[in-house]
Amino acid sequence: MVKAFCCRYCRVEIEPIVLADGSAALICIDCDLIGIEHDVVQGAPMQPAGLRSQVLARAAKPARCIGK
Repeated sequence: MVKAFCCRYCRVEIEPIVLADGSAALICIDCDLIGIEHDVVQGAPMQPAGLRSQVLARAAKPARCIGK
């Protein structure tokens, strides 16, 4: 049976991403939070992922023109 996880803040269902060591990461793109599955299940808070700031920084950079 597959466990269903929901973000504690925005209540969006999130799916675990299995890592190489067998653990699973839970990432909420809407809230920009990340946590390790077994830590979150035991009550640990999710941490800021910093993904949103990287996406915004990429969008703010002008495209480079190569050539002429």
